[in-house]
Amino acid sequence: MSFRAWLSRLSMSFIVLGVVWLWEIHRGTQNGTLGGLREGVYYVGAVVLLGLGAMGIKERHRRP
Repeated sequence: MSFRAWLSRLSMSFIVLGVVWLWEIHRGTQNGTLGGLREGVYYVGAVVLLGLGAMGIKERHRRP
């Protein structure tokens, strides 16, 4: 199976994980438990996951 096939299959999972990470960032900054390097890593991870999800949706709706 190719990378494109896996990307299209896992696209919604990537989006859900990206949204969960954004929620964790929001919750952690409200509580004061998240800050510094960890917050930056969560932001980068969330953006990467959402980007992969968007690429997967594009692949899923691509014409054969």
